Amino acid sequence: HRDGVERLRQKALQAALDQVRESEAKLEIRVAERTKQLEQKTIELEAAKLEAEQANSIKSQFLAVVSHELRTPLNGIINFSAFVSEGYLGPVNDKQRNALNEVGKAGNHLLALINDVLDISKIESGSLKLFLESDIDVGKELSEVIQSSQSLLGTKPVEFVSEIAPDLPHISGDKR
Repeated sequence: HRDGVERLRQKALQAALDQVRESEAKLEIRVAERTKQLEQKTIELEAAKLEAEQANSIKSQFLAVVSHELRTPLNGIINFSAFVSEGYLGPVNDKQRNALNEVGKAGNHLLALINDVLDISKIESGSLKLFLESDIDVGKELSEVIQSSQSLLGTKPVEFVSEIAPDLPHISGDKR
């Protein structure tokens, strides 16, 4: 009777062992499949990273070229309006001088914006350097922004209202 029970146990143990081996084999196949999928995803991610780096490089080159192409005529506009404003090309009345000064201010503002676009590239590459100044009069800076904004309104039916505290503190920072 013991031999029979032992044989039944042996069969049950063998069946359980066979099931464990079968499960182990299936698990190894799944691990191999997942490993292959992971390797494929890693290859795809590396390719995407390389493509993104190339696109970023092309974007930076594009920004450098475009900014140069924009800055050259813009500097001409700024300089010529200053020459005319100062009377180098003939007499200029106060109204014309004010208008030419506004052209110069707007041109300088546009030049600063172009430089800001380039700064975005510099920020991305980690090479941005701030131009910190101390004793910046915030009220004066806001007044210049307001003056530029009002000239943009022209004859539009818009009321521009500003309330600036007269005792704003001076700060340190990058004006742009």
